Amino acid sequence: MTIGAFLTRLILLCVLPLAALAGWFAWDRVANLREDRAREALDRATNAMQVVDRQLEAHVLGLQVLANSPHIDDPAQWRDLRAEAMGFHAHYGGHVILADPGGQMLLNTRVPAGQPLPALPRPRGHAAVPEVLATGRPAVGDVFPGPIAGEPLFAVVVPVKREGRITHLLLSTVETKAFADRLAALALPAGWRLRLRDSKGELIASWPPAPAATPGDPAEDFFRAASALARWVLEISIPAEAFRAPIVGSAVALLVAVLGATLVSIAGGFYTSRRLSRALDSLAREEPPADGEAPIAEVEALRVALASKESQRNLAQASLRESESRYHALFDNGHTVMLVVDPADGAIVEANAAAAAFYGWPRERLASMRISAINTLPPEEVARRMKAAAGGTGLRFEAAHRLADGSVRDVEVFSGPIVVDGRNLLFLIVHDVTERRRAEAGLRESQARYRELFEANPHAMWVYDLET
Repeated sequence: MTIGAFLTRLILLCVLPLAALAGWFAWDRVANLREDRAREALDRATNAMQVVDRQLEAHVLGLQVLANSPHIDDPAQWRDLRAEAMGFHAHYGGHVILADPGGQMLLNTRVPAGQPLPALPRPRGHAAVPEVLATGRPAVGDVFPGPIAGEPLFAVVVPVKREGRITHLLLSTVETKAFADRLAALALPAGWRLRLRDSKGELIASWPPAPAATPGDPAEDFFRAASALARWVLEISIPAEAFRAPIVGSAVALLVAVLGATLVSIAGGFYTSRRLSRALDSLAREEPPADGEAPIAEVEALRVALASKESQRNLAQASLRESESRYHALFDNGHTVMLVVDPADGAIVEANAAAAAFYGWPRERLASMRISAINTLPPEEVARRMKAAAGGTGLRFEAAHRLADGSVRDVEVFSGPIVVDGRNLLFLIVHDVTERRRAEAGLRESQARYRELFEANPHAMWVYDLET
């Protein structure tokens, strides 16, 4: 049976009940339209908050990669660390601060090297640094006035852990205006407004730009979504008139349609069945029928909702591709030897150009090897260390790695878990310390010889401290 024939029979059988239930249908439709409208607004707020969270996640991931840098542990290498931090700034836009657990800045890419640095500011509301020190996990804080930049900022903070202990704090300070472009990219119906607030209600960003409205204003309806990474809330405000006008209009149109269908019964049945059939058929073609008739509100609302979902999905996929592109750019262009290893079998999944230059094998060859092939430790010890690194937040150890020419180099390895394309992998940063170890051995040998000569000399000898 076609939908046209079915609707004709249904209308013929329901003329009298429709007349009695016309008023009830109108009120029920008003309620449903209001729920749909509220759900659409809440979905938009949730999706916009997810866009903000993905940007915060990108900062956290970039900082976690930077936290594995061996340059952090040696102040003499902070110049190299500053260069890596400037690379982070170029990719993510936020300036990088290295601080000790007590809150004293040690490095700030916003300030020239060598200039005295203040202590970290203590913002009102939720502060990220105390949360990181208490939990050992990354955190995002509230807005605070930057002591150097003079602009409203917020901080993304990750701990730098060595052997399970927090030795430093790595911060990315981001200006709040950085979110304005993100919010501007989201499509909103006319009159709707997005506002992003921190835990104390302070405005972080707004689109379109306008003075902040007071929550609870009777002239607006508010729909809110909370962040999964920060104590932030994104709200969508809709003028009450704009929110209710389509609902009232649809309810009146429905009442008129029901009454009209009752009065014209058979003629209306034939006409309505043909029109509804064309409208539903047009959904499969993703375009309204070009027959000059006014579109059906419910079908068009469904068409708009489907198009909106598709647009949001495309935006999410584009954001994910951008985040992955930044990760690969940081990995491929880094001057530090980096490897990505599958802890399940020790297979090397990825190796950057610096790794290929260090080991002497092409990147494609490295990516087909296992980590045990370049490690002089027994395979069971290699597997034990990978298991320990995969089960924690980071591990630092010394090893000896074999190069393509057969030589062996002493290395320090910094490792930690990382998720790439949905896979739980290990991220390794390898630092060659062979020359440093040789220098240390030579120094110890020289000191031993000096002590031996000093003790064996029969003449009286003294050692003076020239400063005292």
